[in-house]
Amino acid sequence: MEEIQTKLIDALDSLLKEIHGDTHGRRLAKIMDLFVRLRALGEEYLQLYKTWCKDELLTKVIPEMLQFLFDE
Repeated sequence: MEEIQTKLIDALDSLLKEIHGDTHGRRLAKIMDLFVRLRALGEEYLQLYKTWCKDELLTKVIPEMLQFLFDE
């Protein structure tokens, strides 16, 4: 998996270098920061979902609310 990530980052870096020249490094850093933030949001969402699933009101009184919120 790590090898795939490295190849993708290298490809993105090459593309950014081609398009943006000298500022490609800064742009890559911003994109990588965004990926890290998105991962954290995903983890926060999972924790929130687990909390809501344990909520008696949501699970017993209005279970369709959980389905609405988390329908894939």
